Amino acid sequence: MMKSQALPRRLAILALALHALLGSALQAQTPATPPAVELPPASAWSHQWGGGLAMFPSYAGSKQMIVLPLPVLESQYRDWFYISSVRGLGLQFRPLAALQLGVAVAPDINVRRSEDLPAAYRQLDTIPMAPALRWNAELGLGRLQLQAALSTRLARREQVGEGSSLELSGDFGLLALPTLQLAVGASAQLMDERLAQAMFGLSAPQAAKLGVPSYQVGEGLVSAGLFARLSYRLNDQWLLRSKLGVHQLQGDAARSPLLQRRWQPELFVLISRPF
Repeated sequence: MMKSQALPRRLAILALALHALLGSALQAQTPATPPAVELPPASAWSHQWGGGLAMFPSYAGSKQMIVLPLPVLESQYRDWFYISSVRGLGLQFRPLAALQLGVAVAPDINVRRSEDLPAAYRQLDTIPMAPALRWNAELGLGRLQLQAALSTRLARREQVGEGSSLELSGDFGLLALPTLQLAVGASAQLMDERLAQAMFGLSAPQAAKLGVPSYQVGEGLVSAGLFARLSYRLNDQWLLRSKLGVHQLQGDAARSPLLQRRWQPELFVLISRPF
């Protein structure tokens, strides 16, 4: 079953590349010509806008797919600072040419609505969207790209879903043409005990309320999968990006009583241009 939702609940898992503004060059003047009007320096800011669609399970372990619109509006100052409807608010820098490090506050991807759960468990609390502090690292080794992101939910103590998760991924470029790029890769997600228990477990009070056995989830690997990423330049301005992936829940998460389907597909399509 597929339905559209207004709330963009997984906007933080898209990694967008911004286009730089074109700079202007000053031409040399001879003494016989009138003084030229001085041109302003090239802007240190770059901007991007666009939109797309995302399709993914309504929560980790659900068999119900949802479709969300993806509005994109992003500004970046040099390679240091960005503010984005997708990536949040962040700082980044390159200590080495091949290594980029960053920190951002962005929407957390680990959410769950009570009404999406199996009927016997719909009295469980919703795990709402919350901001997260994300530490990012990306290492480029030729065609091989390695990424890591440590995310800690900044939820209030009375909210369900405190904790941290670590996302690891690597992809290898198969095609690198001027207008077409294709890469394939693998990814994994790990959670600490607090977040894993909130997402996949049943505490003793929750179990007693529902009249079912409790289920404890430990820290560690919760999912692993494969993906393919495509980038196609339509013209000098417009860029089309897409990502197709499938993840399989692992360990305690794969045995959760809340599980409806172990395999979790996802699709993202985005078109954008600089301005």
